[in-house]
Amino acid sequence: MRRFTDTRPPVAVASARCVRLTLGMLVLAGGLAAGLGACSRGTDKPATPAPAAPGATASKTAESARQHLEQTTTAAVRTQASHATVDIRFALPKNPEAGAAFPLELSVLPGEPTPTLKLEVQPADGLVLAPVAVPLSYDQVERGSVISVPLELTAAKDGVYLVRVVATEASPTGADSATFTIPVAVNPKALAAQLAAQAAAQEASKAAANGAAPAAPKAPPALGSQTPKK
Repeated sequence: MRRFTDTRPPVAVASARCVRLTLGMLVLAGGLAAGLGACSRGTDKPATPAPAAPGATASKTAESARQHLEQTTTAAVRTQASHATVDIRFALPKNPEAGAAFPLELSVLPGEPTPTLKLEVQPADGLVLAPVAVPLSYDQVERGSVISVPLELTAAKDGVYLVRVVATEASPTGADSATFTIPVAVNPKALAAQLAAQAAAQEASKAAANGAAPAAPKAPPALGSQTPKK
């Protein structure tokens, strides 16, 4: 069997092997570089903003709810000075009428964290408070929260009534109470007509006492009208 011998000098053979090895390494290096480049391109994405913390979202929601309440409700009148930080607002979704139940919606706004917050509703004589379906004692009340208390009242007759609400902030070191008053006008149109008739009767009585002709009765003004007369 004939053997083929490499007639090139040993130095040339070594040089050829070195060239082949170098070419192989370059090809391998090129593949690695291409792979690394592809990985780099795949992971080089713009950073997305981190989601808002739950506490920040809850705070924003509570602030928005309070702003909405300021636009849609009326502040109850605080009638007693105290260190209690709670506030109360109210709304009458419909005009109250005598003999028919009507809703009174309370919104309780704690000013500071409170271990226990208690409410006591005291309607005036002539008003009947239906059994309250929600608890009037709340534990671990957070600052900025809004507590909704739906009430239902019934008036015996037309008139203006006062609803008294006592809010007590209780803690292991003591308790502070704040008293609020909410005015409720039942059948305000009839009430305005009644007040106008009484005023006309008083004017007629004065005119008769002075010997002058009684003035013609005036039309009853709209309740709540603040337009000055010219």
